Amino acid sequence: MARIHTVDLIEVIGSLPDMSRLDLSVVKSHSQSALFLCALGFESRCLTIPRTLAESKWMTSRSIYFEFATNRDDNEANRAELLSYLAAVSGRVEPMEADGEAFAASLRKAVRAAVDSSETSPPLVVFDMSVTSNRILMRAMKVLLEFDIQLTLLYAEAAVYHPTLQEYKDAKTKLEARQTAWLDRGVSDVETSHEYPGYHVDQLPDCVMVIPGFNRDRVRAVIHKIDPTLTRPAEHKLLWLVGIPHLPENHWRIEMMRELHELTPDVHQFEVSTFEYKETLRTLETLYQERVNDVRFTIAPMGSKLQALGCSLFCYLHPDVRAMFSVPETYNAVNFSEGCLAMWGIEFKSLKGSREKLDEVGLLRIPD
Repeated sequence: MARIHTVDLIEVIGSLPDMSRLDLSVVKSHSQSALFLCALGFESRCLTIPRTLAESKWMTSRSIYFEFATNRDDNEANRAELLSYLAAVSGRVEPMEADGEAFAASLRKAVRAAVDSSETSPPLVVFDMSVTSNRILMRAMKVLLEFDIQLTLLYAEAAVYHPTLQEYKDAKTKLEARQTAWLDRGVSDVETSHEYPGYHVDQLPDCVMVIPGFNRDRVRAVIHKIDPTLTRPAEHKLLWLVGIPHLPENHWRIEMMRELHELTPDVHQFEVSTFEYKETLRTLETLYQERVNDVRFTIAPMGSKLQALGCSLFCYLHPDVRAMFSVPETYNAVNFSEGCLAMWGIEFKSLKGSREKLDEVGLLRIPD
């Protein structure tokens, strides 16, 4: 009798592209992209990739830069320089408000126009995600995954990420490590994603997959919104994905994260790279499959951008999973990041092809 086999993520994840050092010759090998996306932010690396593309004489039909509701005055400092680089690579440069409800529809319209007007098939969309928030990155990926496009994701890795080890040591001596506003301050809103609302129809208990950042208040606000009874990190309904920094010299941050969020050994916690998006996807998938019949899932991505990319693909795989975001009142623009260490790229040569491979997960097959 033939055995029925269920396709597992591990069988298809190898078809997804790896992240590698940015090779401008690969980007420039396309005669012209249909659309370039980036964000106007306060970090200096907001300018790194647009400047590099402009200096290399790369061209795109249209450039759109996302604008955020937070830190508008801080972001404004980079506007003129960013626009000069975008004008050098494109004759059509437009802003797009990223925080409003119309963002997804506006982006969808722009991508559709790029697809319809492109002379190449599938057209190339290049997205510099260096200074996007996790919330906007996931919202954008939801839209981009709807199209048959080539998608190149670019990322400028900061040379210095705050807090530094010395800053953390100084705060610990003052007994302020848990209360310090490291990268952002306060909580302005906790919202369920319009793009990832989840399908919570079954009366099952909630399970929260938390990818924590450096603001304990934001993490606790999400958990409280989902279930006010979840008051201890060690609750079995809480699954913590603790980030392992890309560079070994930053691995001290693992223990910092545990201390900030009181992640004692009895807490359900899993270490996952802040840089390898496929590792995030694999870990989330394992946790999901182990518990899917017993709980309903909410994911709270407050870690790295590459982890948020993994979350986007995970939510594509499982539309029953709800995403919730905790929005800070303001970011610490003075002490966020410095410079650029390296530029990276992820090249989806066919986003439709990647989507179709992910669609195989869970299918039943009879092996030959």
